[in-house]
Amino acid sequence: MHGNYRLWLVVLAVLLLLPAELVPQDAVAPEKQADLLFKALGYDRNLKKRAPKGIRIAVVHQDAAAAPIVAAFNKVGAAKVKGLPVAAMALEFKDVKTLLDKANAGEFNMLYIDVSARGALSSLQQVTRGKKLLSLGGNGELVKQGLAMGVYLDKGSPRLIINRRAAKIEGLDLVPAIELIATTIK
Repeated sequence: MHGNYRLWLVVLAVLLLLPAELVPQDAVAPEKQADLLFKALGYDRNLKKRAPKGIRIAVVHQDAAAAPIVAAFNKVGAAKVKGLPVAAMALEFKDVKTLLDKANAGEFNMLYIDVSARGALSSLQQVTRGKKLLSLGGNGELVKQGLAMGVYLDKGSPRLIINRRAAKIEGLDLVPAIELIATTIK
């Protein structure tokens, strides 16, 4: 009996020492994010004008692992979006000038903003709005703060969220049917 008691105490101590969340509760799995975001891009009437040679997504992060979402974009995008090839790359945000230089060089035509880069959101928005680059994210709060489109969990189900104002500024022209699969905010 004492052996079981000690075992339970050890288990309890270990559980108490673990972080409260091993995986953020509001996080959508990377492949599901990519799938929903690519479905939404299919509703963009300007997609082929925005990305005539293919969709190139820069996953902007700060001191975080961007590999899972980059891999998901590349895997899910292998099937193409509206016939356009998809490629994603990780890009650590250092400053606006470096980001602008890469945008001007045509290295990407969309930005996925990782939550680790939320502190640089206003700087990133200068770039996305100035260059008409679509801003994407995996967090509903970032969309509420000004990203054009993102994915969040609603009662355990992944949902698409679109910020109409940001989407319009960044040149996104969505067909009205998008509202069947997305939550929109003004």
